[in-house]
Amino acid sequence: MTSDAALLVRHVHNSGLAFSTARTRPASDTVHHHIGAVLVDTVLQAGLNYQTVVQPRVARIRWNYPEAATLNGFRGVINCLGAEEVLRWNHPEKPQRLILLVEFLCTELIDTSHDLINWLEEPYNAQRLQTVRGIGPKSVDYLKILLGLDAIAIDRHLRQFANDAGVHSKDYFVLRGVIEHAAMILKVNPSTLDVAIWSHMSVNS
Repeated sequence: MTSDAALLVRHVHNSGLAFSTARTRPASDTVHHHIGAVLVDTVLQAGLNYQTVVQPRVARIRWNYPEAATLNGFRGVINCLGAEEVLRWNHPEKPQRLILLVEFLCTELIDTSHDLINWLEEPYNAQRLQTVRGIGPKSVDYLKILLGLDAIAIDRHLRQFANDAGVHSKDYFVLRGVIEHAAMILKVNPSTLDVAIWSHMSVNS
């Protein structure tokens, strides 16, 4: 892992990555207090273009449904409109995932984003969240990033950047560990490196 982290650090320098003080990916820092927007973002993001598909839907929830800033309010919106309308998504998989996620978090007595942040800071809860159908380690890490917690979410952008650096592991946890180690070498927060790589690759890939 040490040699892979060194390869990644070298590629970071050669690529001229821009580091900022942001610890959340673009746009997410404006919605982290709105739990409905955060959960919509988490459920939709996998496999979709963020700028053209995900971000407009997240913005719509944030601006059109202020009551969805709390989980109980968001649950009411879903019950009233249906998850398909909330997401503007016809295929049943993602709407069903949203319903299951909301119901699970409600059973955990979570209502605000602050509640969710505190809950996710317990490592065991991150594992329990993965019992929700369709929620894996990447979704949990992505959710943490949206909430401003320190995490790295291995998506296609980060995988491609690592591959370009000469790091070819396909294992999620191994690759996350390599990037975490690289962040330590670079003396930046893991989330800061995640944001820098994601922003760079979303423009250059």
